Amino acid sequence: MLSAQVVLDLLKNSRKAKEIIRSDYRATKTDMPEIYLNLKTSFTFANTWSFEFFSNIYGNTSVISHELLTNKEYPTTLSAYLDTEYQCSSLNPIMCHWQCNPQNDSVPDNIHLPQQFQNWFYQNPLVKNPFWRWIIFGPKEGGTLLHSDIADTSAWNYLVTGEKLWVFSHLAFHKTKNIFETEAVFVDFVSTAIDIFYIYQRAGDFVWVPSKWVHQVIYNMPSISISENIVNKENINIVKTFYKNTDVQRYKALCLIEKYCQQDNNKETRFA
Repeated sequence: MLSAQVVLDLLKNSRKAKEIIRSDYRATKTDMPEIYLNLKTSFTFANTWSFEFFSNIYGNTSVISHELLTNKEYPTTLSAYLDTEYQCSSLNPIMCHWQCNPQNDSVPDNIHLPQQFQNWFYQNPLVKNPFWRWIIFGPKEGGTLLHSDIADTSAWNYLVTGEKLWVFSHLAFHKTKNIFETEAVFVDFVSTAIDIFYIYQRAGDFVWVPSKWVHQVIYNMPSISISENIVNKENINIVKTFYKNTDVQRYKALCLIEKYCQQDNNKETRFA
């Protein structure tokens, strides 16, 4: 397993990979990965977040941790994970995605993001929210496998503490899900993938992941972040296509959401 620093050095020495530089937020197209500093959004609820905070306040909460390389899952409690697995160095680091829900009152339901990052699921009271929002605990050298996000949704990620490296490709054909497995595997990925971009995220940075962009993440130090997969006008047709032949109920729910939000937007336009 390559370290985050080794991967970063390989990317910087590659003529093909391009770094996306953090900038102050401005309204832009959302079809490219982006990283923003000083997003005009209040994440003040996260000011108290630390490993000790979650262990002390939510320690008895049941969570599922999983290995990076095998994706094998382990049921545990949040305090047991943070006190043992999270702080340990391992050749196969254990990660934890804690799904937010009404019982998790550390995160408000409505985070006031700029419109292009708002989730339509929160705007229709008739449709049940699927709770595609997570608090993510990432150990050093832990991360994700190469993937695109659930149901072809878009996603945002706000890093509260720590540092991590993102590698993106708009289109990737590769035989392994772990491009950080060895240097040879990573070099092979870079040589065959299309549109390779990378982002080095630090605490306070807000990363945007568009629909269908393949990516893998690796942590350079223990980190806490909050992430949400969203549906809005930019991608609802993509997500509807994903569910049309696989989940009729979710497809119908998306149609209701789309109709409700389009009517709501029309009202805003008329009275603006």
